[in-house]
Parts: sequence; structure tokens; C-alpha cells
Amino acid sequence: MRQSLLAFLAMAIFSLLALSQQRVMMRHHSIVYGRDTELAAMNMVSDRLAHLQTLAYDEVDELVGGINQRTSPDGLTSLAAFGLDDDEKEIGIGAASDIDDYHGYSAVETYTYNRTVYRFKWAVDVKYIDPDDLQLRESSAPTLAKLVTLTLEEDLPEGYEDEVELGRLPIFVEFSKIFSPGGMTLH
Repeated sequence: MRQSLLAFLAMAIFSLLALSQQRVMMRHHSIVYGRDTELAAMNMVSDRLAHLQTLAYDEVDELVGGINQRTSPDGLTSLAAFGLDDDEKEIGIGAASDIDDYHGYSAVETYTYNRTVYRFKWAVDVKYIDPDDLQLRESSAPTLAKLVTLTLEEDLPEGYEDEVELGRLPIFVEFSKIFSPGGMTLH
């Protein structure tokens, strides 16, 4: 009887240790996956901003062969006209020809990082700002500086209902960059 009790106690202690070890390993896996997701998110933001940098500053600049060496905001697209043009809407975001075409765009896309596929919701906001204003306040008139804000949020992996099941908050990244004519980024 005594040996049976000791054997049962030893098995119970071993089970508790194994369960504790499994819990530590799962938490470690969650932290590592979260860090990789953060790196994937930052790489995706960097890729998207690099793509925007290849576009013309404004629609009217394309008429000059894409050379953006303007010195005046005269003739720039009005704030109300930001977003895809009517002829570009039929084709989709792939038809974007200048930075402000991305204004209001949002999508859920996959991104591969370290051979792992992640899903992110991303959105773009574009606005004119006064380049001399250190507060980066929105300008009501066209200027030679556009502030592009890219917001990216992790779409929960398949099989997870909410962040409680995930064991952490979903990754959220918001990054802003100032673009000016000539493809130069100011900030």
C-alpha cells in the first residue's frame, strides 16, 4: 500500500512538472512567434513604403515624363480628388500611378517572412502637410509635402478566435513618412 501511494505521488509530481514544462514551452513559442510577426510587419511596411517611393509625386507630374522637379504646388491634385481616379478604379490598386492614389486604400494581404506566411490588414492615409510646420498638421491646400501613414494590423492566424486564445495582443504598426517631389523623402 505504501509503495503504491509513493508511486502515485511520484507520477503526480512528474505530471505536474511535465505540464509546467509544456506551459513554459508554449509561452516561449508564443513570444518567438510574436517577435517574428513584428519583424514581418516592419518588413511589409518597409516594402510598401519603398513601392510608394517609386511612384510619381502627383498625377500632373506624369505629364512631364515622370520627372518630379516641381518648385510650386500650382496644379497639384486637390484633397477631394485623392484616391484612385475613375479609370484606375476598374483596374484596381495595381493601376495606381502616383502617391495619393493610395489614399483610403485598405486590404488584407499575406506576407512571407522567414518561410512563414503572415496575414496583415493594412490601410493607407495620404494628406498634404505644411513642410515648415514641425507639428505636421494637415494643410487645406496642396503643398510640396505629402504625409503618408501606413497602418498595419496582424490578422489573427487561422484557428484563433481572439487575442486571449493567441496569448498576446495582435501586432499593430503605424508608420508615417513625408514625401516630396523628386522622389525624395523628407522624414
